[in-house]
Amino acid sequence: MLLTKKFCGKKVAALITPSNKIADYLKNTYKIYQEPHIIKTGTHINVKNIHDEKIKSIKNKFGIHNDEFILMFCGRLAKEKNIEFLIESERILNNIDNKIKLLIVGDGSEMNNLKKLTKQLKMENNVIFTGKVERDELIPYYKISAINVTASNSETQGLTIMESFQNDTPVCCINDSAYNYIVKNNYNGKFFNSKKEYVENVIQLKNNSDLLEKFKFNALKSGNEYDNIKYAKEVLKIYNDCLQYKMKSEIKSL
Repeated sequence: MLLTKKFCGKKVAALITPSNKIADYLKNTYKIYQEPHIIKTGTHINVKNIHDEKIKSIKNKFGIHNDEFILMFCGRLAKEKNIEFLIESERILNNIDNKIKLLIVGDGSEMNNLKKLTKQLKMENNVIFTGKVERDELIPYYKISAINVTASNSETQGLTIMESFQNDTPVCCINDSAYNYIVKNNYNGKFFNSKKEYVENVIQLKNNSDLLEKFKFNALKSGNEYDNIKYAKEVLKIYNDCLQYKMKSEIKSL
């Protein structure tokens, strides 16, 4: 903390953060009062070369049927990701509609514990673990999913949500400040504060195809805001501003 405060507070010409959450954290916890530039991290997934055969292959591999409503979690399987919340909620959802399934894409230290929990809750047929999937292989998983879901409140910016939007997949996420500059409630996704709200959100989108399609359209529209070229240009502008300021300061000191 002391090193970060010393470096960010006095050694840098400009400070860039990916979200308001991190900006507030630096101010309130690290006591760094330099006003940061908040720039949304750019991301890019090539969505052009996805063939129906690839999607069909993944569905066959994991026994996913066309009439099933897939909720996707994508990320590292760690304790702070709060994946237990999603698995426990899946049991509630299954009692309402057994066509709803949870697809957990990723690997991590909590894999075995999450599989044990799934077995304890007798949700083996409703919770699917894919294991590790390389980033450039993720697109078909987004495409077969109706909603991207997360209950993690340890994120700094939510990169998987940006990628989800770029693949016209809306989200249902916990109400956390890391997401509220990306997700617009009832526009490209839904927020929840409890299991009850989470379940209600999923059921609403499952039963209202028109609303889901509207969210999908808005998600894709939102995804265009997180282009990596746009991010690079904004960062480059800050670098240039810093250089101009330094040059003017050096001229004045002559």
